[in-house]
Amino acid sequence: MQRSCLLAIANDAHLEGRSAGIDSSSLVDALDTLRRVSFILVNLVALGPHAPGAPIRRASEAIFDAIRARFESWLDHLRRESEEGAYSLAPLRDMVRDAAVPDLEAPIRELRAIAGPRAAVEVYERLALLMRILEEQLSRVSLH
Repeated sequence: MQRSCLLAIANDAHLEGRSAGIDSSSLVDALDTLRRVSFILVNLVALGPHAPGAPIRRASEAIFDAIRARFESWLDHLRRESEEGAYSLAPLRDMVRDAAVPDLEAPIRELRAIAGPRAAVEVYERLALLMRILEEQLSRVSLH
């Protein structure tokens, strides 16, 4: 689903009010956070070997794997609900809660422990923070 479609859903929910069952502000906030996460990921990929953390590849790959696992798990959850036609009242909250994904903080701690470049640690700390914020925002979208 494109961002514009999701913004239209948020707008409709805002106009409909609480009866829509969607907190439109939380949905818009989650979309903004997702945009910010995407921006950082795209820039890290574009930098390639010059990206902060390239010398400490194992920890940065663990961070990417943890984020990828979240997105894959979330999509699988929503796909299953769609295929089964059995939608929960809070699908995004369930999606985040039920995701069995790797710890995102462990590789950050590893970066700190090996005294990785400060720029790398800050970028990855920001990415982990944004992912936690995104999970929280997604969990608040449903008013049920």
